[in-house]
This record gives sequence, structure tokens and C-alpha cells, in this order.
Amino acid sequence: YKPPRSKHCAFCNNCVLRFDHHCPWVSNCVGLRNYRYFVCFVISTFVMALYVFAVIVFFIVLLTRLDKRARIYSILTANPLAAALAIFTF
Repeated sequence: YKPPRSKHCAFCNNCVLRFDHHCPWVSNCVGLRNYRYFVCFVISTFVMALYVFAVIVFFIVLLTRLDKRARIYSILTANPLAAALAIFTF
């Protein structure tokens, strides 16, 4: 017996009811019983990226206010990790 809209996933070798897609980031199939968890994962990842971006922007603004002569370019070249994280999360 095969329930309607069930599919066999070739990646994880499972039969999934209301199969949507196989997500490589969570290494699981997204289907009927785990839509809520997948959406929570996507939202929490987005919120974390926003938090990291806000902290980096706050850090750069704080450094520009501490040194009145410093420009954003000189701060980003002095702190390449901050620049890389800001670009990655944006």
C-alpha cells in the first residue's frame, strides 16, 4: 500500500508522506510531519544572520566614533574578518 502523495527519496532511502524536497543542510526530507521544524530552522538561520550583521555594523560604527579620523575603508582593511562577515551575512 502506498499512501497518496508519498514519494521515495533517493538520497535518504525513505518513503515520505507529502514529499516536498530533500534538504542537504538538515540532511533530511521535508514532508508532512516536519514542515514546522524546517520553517523554524530557516527563520532561526535568518535571525542569526541578521544578528551577526547588526553586531558587525555596530562594531564598525563604534570604531569610527572612537577614532574621528578613521574612514570606513581603513577600518575594514584593518579588520578583514568584520568585512568578510558583513558581506557573507548580507
